[in-house]
Amino acid sequence: MKRKLFAISFASLLGMTTTHTAYGQVECHGAQILTEKHCVGDGLEPKEIRLYEMINYYRIDRGLPPIAQSPSLTIVANRHVRDFDQHLGFVTPAWSHCAYDPGVQNTWHCMTNAPQRLGTAYPGNGYEIAQANAYKILPDLALTEFSRSNHYNAVLLNPDWNALGVGTYKGYLVLWFGKEPDTLPPSKLPSLPDLGQGGAIDNHHQPLPTLASFLGGTSLGLRPYESRLVINPFEVVNIRGTFLADSNHVGKIADLVVYATFQVPNSPSPGFYMMNEKGKIQPWDQKNASLVPFRKDVTLPKVQDLKLYNGQFSTPLILQVYFGYRLPEGPLVVNKQPIEVTVK
Repeated sequence: MKRKLFAISFASLLGMTTTHTAYGQVECHGAQILTEKHCVGDGLEPKEIRLYEMINYYRIDRGLPPIAQSPSLTIVANRHVRDFDQHLGFVTPAWSHCAYDPGVQNTWHCMTNAPQRLGTAYPGNGYEIAQANAYKILPDLALTEFSRSNHYNAVLLNPDWNALGVGTYKGYLVLWFGKEPDTLPPSKLPSLPDLGQGGAIDNHHQPLPTLASFLGGTSLGLRPYESRLVINPFEVVNIRGTFLADSNHVGKIADLVVYATFQVPNSPSPGFYMMNEKGKIQPWDQKNASLVPFRKDVTLPKVQDLKLYNGQFSTPLILQVYFGYRLPEGPLVVNKQPIEVTVK
């Protein structure tokens, strides 16, 4: 098959360049970051949504409730990363208009009352953890970095949180937590459908038990993700998948894998294809040993988010997408319920 079926997009998310938007938002600079009511970037961007989801998957896996998304704390988070970039130049609980000294208690309000100082609707104190370095801003890497720190991990797993805001900008990422619920309703997020518990087989194709679970789906634009979607040719779709690895496999070296069945009308049976590290599609003979890695030698995290496709399909087809991981000695662990796309 010569046509490329689907591809991974690593395009960067670019900042807005206009001064105002149709919704009255301003591209904030200087003091506007601290005073303007509505700035471009105050809401959640796709990678911020993915990090928010992954934090809650991380908590749920450890028996904790998810944290509600807070529009107010998301504003605070997005203003602070811009303050870092434009004024401060490094990660700190301080703001450019409020000095913070960890040894001086009467400066701690610079962090805790930032939601009120910026004029948001959040009624309580805010608590922040942050990272710098652009390579860490990818959601899976950011969560891994936070979880490696005893202090940050304790913040992530605090059972008392009822509000969470996420902000990223250039090389900075911050999370803002609060105990009081936000007075504003949470944003509607394009959450992924539950694909259920995964399936595992050994190198001899014998089934094995697994505790891994999967989420994934296809979305048209900003519409909700669906595990099965019917589309027209040339409509732009996004396909995403997330897995929660079996706890017995977390921390082990594994290859991430992506494969799919592809069937066109009037064909007697589907073909099997796999994707390599360069995003190239290759035929697959359905043998574990010949399944090429999509990402090779990954230290397996608990939660792994994958952007599987962004683009179009030009001809009628039925596509079923599977993803997961394979340990060197086995097993192969993937979603049992596929992500299915039907092009009419």
